[in-house]
Amino acid sequence: MGVGKVLTNPYVQDGRALLSKVQASDSVKDDVLKAVDLIGGLGKAIARGDVVLVKPNYNSADPPASFK
Repeated sequence: MGVGKVLTNPYVQDGRALLSKVQASDSVKDDVLKAVDLIGGLGKAIARGDVVLVKPNYNSADPPASFK
């Protein structure tokens, strides 16, 4: 398994970490995939069979959907 692998950040350009920002839609999955695609895609960091947790960073004054 890939637990504990130490890798160099593949999302770097000109010595700076890449980031992306997308407009939120009704699909968190689509939003995350779009954001990752904008910086080069998941294939730069993971391989088939890897187990991955993706935690989007939400910044909003609105309460989480589960509390509505």
